[in-house]
Amino acid sequence: MKHLLLIITSFMVVSIAAGEPAVMILDNNKGEENNTENLDNNNDQDNQTSIINLKKVVKVRSFKDLKKPTKENLLDYVKQYNTKLNIDEVEVKDFVVEKDKVGYATINTKDGSKVYIGSVKISFTVYQYVHTDFKLQKTRKETEPEEFETRATIRLNSYEDIAITNFDSLGDYVENMPSVFNYDTNKLKVTFNKEQKSIRVLAKALTETELRVEVSSLDGIAQDEIIVNIKPDHIAFELEEDNIKLELKGEQRVNITNWSALINDQNQPDPDLIEVNYKNVVDVSIDTTSEQKAIVIKSNGNYIDDMINVVIYSKDKETYRIIGVSLISDNNNRFKLDEAYFDVLVNTEFKIKVHKSNLSDVQPSLNKISDPDAVEFIKFDDQEISWNYIIFRTKKEKENVKITLNSVALPNAQDSQTVIVNVKPTRIDFKLETTYVLMNVGETRKVKITNFDDLIDKKNYPKVQSWTNHNEFKVTLSEDDKSIIIESLNTSKPINDRIHLKSDTGAEAFVEVKCIVPEVSFQLENPYNMDLILNSGTENVKKLKIKNYDNLKYEQNMPKDFDLNINGKQLSLDEKNNILKTEIDKVNKQLVITAISEKGYSNVNLTIKSENGSQMSYLLDIVKPIKLEDINKDAISVVENDETSILTALRLANTNTDSNPVSEDVASINEVAWNMLKVDDISYNRARISVNLDINGKPITRWFTGEPIYFKFTPGNYEIDDVYLSTSLVDEYSSHSESKSESFSEEKTYILPDSIDKLSKVYTNIKLTFNSYLAYTPNDYNPPLSDADLLKNEKGIISVALKLGNNSTNVEIDKIDAEFPIKDDVTGITKAINSFDISFDGNSVKLKLKSYAYAYRKGGAWGALPRVDAQAKVELLKAELTV
Repeated sequence: MKHLLLIITSFMVVSIAAGEPAVMILDNNKGEENNTENLDNNNDQDNQTSIINLKKVVKVRSFKDLKKPTKENLLDYVKQYNTKLNIDEVEVKDFVVEKDKVGYATINTKDGSKVYIGSVKISFTVYQYVHTDFKLQKTRKETEPEEFETRATIRLNSYEDIAITNFDSLGDYVENMPSVFNYDTNKLKVTFNKEQKSIRVLAKALTETELRVEVSSLDGIAQDEIIVNIKPDHIAFELEEDNIKLELKGEQRVNITNWSALINDQNQPDPDLIEVNYKNVVDVSIDTTSEQKAIVIKSNGNYIDDMINVVIYSKDKETYRIIGVSLISDNNNRFKLDEAYFDVLVNTEFKIKVHKSNLSDVQPSLNKISDPDAVEFIKFDDQEISWNYIIFRTKKEKENVKITLNSVALPNAQDSQTVIVNVKPTRIDFKLETTYVLMNVGETRKVKITNFDDLIDKKNYPKVQSWTNHNEFKVTLSEDDKSIIIESLNTSKPINDRIHLKSDTGAEAFVEVKCIVPEVSFQLENPYNMDLILNSGTENVKKLKIKNYDNLKYEQNMPKDFDLNINGKQLSLDEKNNILKTEIDKVNKQLVITAISEKGYSNVNLTIKSENGSQMSYLLDIVKPIKLEDINKDAISVVENDETSILTALRLANTNTDSNPVSEDVASINEVAWNMLKVDDISYNRARISVNLDINGKPITRWFTGEPIYFKFTPGNYEIDDVYLSTSLVDEYSSHSESKSESFSEEKTYILPDSIDKLSKVYTNIKLTFNSYLAYTPNDYNPPLSDADLLKNEKGIISVALKLGNNSTNVEIDKIDAEFPIKDDVTGITKAINSFDISFDGNSVKLKLKSYAYAYRKGGAWGALPRVDAQAKVELLKAELTV
């Protein structure tokens, strides 16, 4: 059994915890070795892959308007702007969001990463939106006309779009959109259609009860509901013919040709929804029991010369069919009536009109009156050219009095015609559809007289007696419309009134009228940037187009009032009017917002309102630009000399406290604005601050103006830029003789931020971080060499700290010195060393890396096989001055 003897030595004796790298702190002036610190993680390193300083990859470190940033999703945002970042190799630490507006985090290299080293600080602002309640298209409730609801009646397999009436007022904020629904998914499908500015409701299955769709905005704040009724697919019933000739006393069937297709009974003709223009002439029924379903029309024997129209409706009232009926007689001695049904007041004469004939046999004769005490015959009158009149008088109230008439030549009962008379009382009280009218200003409404045809005499018609506001309303009776017509003459303001109606016969009613301004939600444009800039000429004014100006019409709908909330505080009337003013430009149809404040404000929530309750909100800053030269340019300290730390220190240096008073104007600048400044020319104790510009050369933030300044601070650790340096891989093998070689990096000089003398008063050490690769074969091998043959060092990333200003040569970073028996007279000897030389001069430091490899297969016969091997390579990843 082979025994392995491994001897590993280094420049100094160190104690290394398992899984952690070594850090050597050297002070050549003392001539002794300091204690070792464990700073970085230790892992196997691929000798072909360079480890990169994370700061070289994450170059964009400030982000604006992140939506719901979390520790878990922050890397996704960072990756969008730093596309080369491998997020599997890093993790987020120290994630903090302040006041839901500004956040900070550190992105660290994961333990054991073979890709990155170091960390970067990230700052970001949180996306802010202004909540506005959505409004759905609504109609008045039938039972409560002052209440509104959203209701949809939809046919099966069809849809209806419910309009979002204030869609444009919701802005571009998805949180405001009504896109969350709760409903019976077996019966409906509901979707939000942004392009159509509506909610689409699709009916999937029939139901006998109303369905409700609960609608919520994405942020869950606004809620409403849609009431849905589903109707079956509509199929119109069809008739075989629409004109028939009907024998007197005869019966005729009109077949329903598609009865079998009328699966839902709502599509079938309704026996209770049949209208006939002449009463007491034909009887109409629907035969649904026979095999052939039909409309059955039967003559009762009364002979009307005019066309009789029979109108049949479907049960859902969506289809109707008209059958024209012409009566025919096989006997020329039969007279024709003008009509066969009368409603007549008591104590009134009335006439039955009969078509005149030159034939004496066709003349009508009175056969019988069913109740002579109710109706009495007066006389025949044949003085007109076209008509004969039979004159009667009513004597008492009685319904369904029958007057039987015969032709002179046809005296038999089967040839008689019967006229029905209803004797009504002299006074018949009118009836109104409603006694409460809710109407919009400028609108005309009708109140139907539901029994108008039964009133008979105009003395029973309602007459308008009085109302209060004659300049606001016009009230009339329309006999043609059988209604009271109420017309609003006012076009600008709501008003109430009471209309008194009374007939000549004493019937009386009052109609309450409430005239309101129709509520229309204003729609303002929603610009991306609403900030108002003080002392800038015209930029303290925003002109917002009122998109639906012409539809608003009334003052109550105009966006002419506002509320202000600054940093969570609701301002009083006087306070807000000292900051902003609003007015409507009627010529250009704009809302003009003007900042009149003398100082700036951050985090302003401006809510524009109308009297009818419509509103739209904006987030903005009222910016009073500050010259950079007027801010505090000194800070106590920074954590690190990077952009994020410097801007944080700058902001804190300009935050108003008892120990650090700053001007009111400077104190009003928000955190976002500070983070939008540009930082460059970073030194160990100062950095240049300037106004950051976008790709169009315009300032990203308007809070600052003026020339760049230098911001001074007590230094933190200072990282030297662009330090990467590397040796080539040294690979030496031996089959018998000694073999050795060395690889040198090119010497590289780094310029320091100041002279060594000055820096030494601030910084103690220069810390160098390396990726060290050493490997050897712990036994002999047969070529070719494979990765499995090598035993690699387990230190990987190593940091070495040296006294600042001390020149040093051959500083060992890492070393392998191994001697091991192979067989009886053969021993393997390998060495691998990574080291560096460093020298300081004025304000610069020069560095040279060295990698050395030695291999010797000692003893035994000379030959090409087997072999032993040693490898070495080193990279400088990071250099920083430490306090």
